[in-house]
Amino acid sequence: MELTVQNLTKQYPKKRALDDVSFTLEAGVYGLLGPNGAGKTTLVNIIAGILLPTSGSVRWDGTDIYALDWRYRQILGFQPQTPSLYKSFRAEEFLRYMAAVKGMKLSRKELNATVDRLLETVNLREDGKRKIGEFSGGMRQRLGIAQALLNDPQLLLLDEPTSGLDPQERVRLRNVLATVALDKVVIWTTHIVSDIEFIARDILMLRAGQLIARGTPQALVAGMQGKVFSLPVAPETVADVVCERHVRLVGLSALMTSTVPAMAETIELLRERAPWCKVVVGGAVLTPEYAEMVGADFYAK
Repeated sequence: MELTVQNLTKQYPKKRALDDVSFTLEAGVYGLLGPNGAGKTTLVNIIAGILLPTSGSVRWDGTDIYALDWRYRQILGFQPQTPSLYKSFRAEEFLRYMAAVKGMKLSRKELNATVDRLLETVNLREDGKRKIGEFSGGMRQRLGIAQALLNDPQLLLLDEPTSGLDPQERVRLRNVLATVALDKVVIWTTHIVSDIEFIARDILMLRAGQLIARGTPQALVAGMQGKVFSLPVAPETVADVVCERHVRLVGLSALMTSTVPAMAETIELLRERAPWCKVVVGGAVLTPEYAEMVGADFYAK
């Protein structure tokens, strides 16, 4: 069981979305980490066979995925970033429909058991008879994950699967994937380090379409010692520190959001005095890994 991406490039008229990306993956969970626009979705769509590369290849167990054709789709499970679901379908009906689309040959009893099990897995067992149009965004996301697992795929692609999920559901999803990944290759794209840092066998970092690093979470953090720094800074002094050190990125954590006016004033001051500086607001993404990934040399929290 091996997925090989070799010299993958995707060129658009005005942008190179992927630039000579190569890696090989065996069974396990792999985090594909990168800021928005790094090329994560483009890469996953090419691996899924939805998007053609400009050059390069994707191989499963040594055979090009386009040569495998329908055999590749039989072993593939895919959760797109924004899943398209039929709002008039009930959740149970949708999974049965997707089973037919995927060509799954199951008896009615086996299919019903599979649907029930997956709805239980994604915590939708009590909502199986509700119409998808009544679901919240997080519930739809969980149903999309259930359809990706429907055919017990050997290769599972999850593009931002925790989008719209509350913290409890994020933990539940991590636990589910940690269990099912024993005999699967799982690629999980995200820009939130905490989603994958405890379950990923390796993390692959993308920036501007290039694979800039690969390793275990522990190895990547160790390699950043002395490169990225965290320093508590008072709101009124952030701009002074940024200008003095010509900082390229500053992260303003949730600790400051309790004083919204101070946050707004700090951001406005940074825009005025340090236009070269990228400002990130939030808690989960403010980590050394993220700072290094976007080319930062300092962040404040």
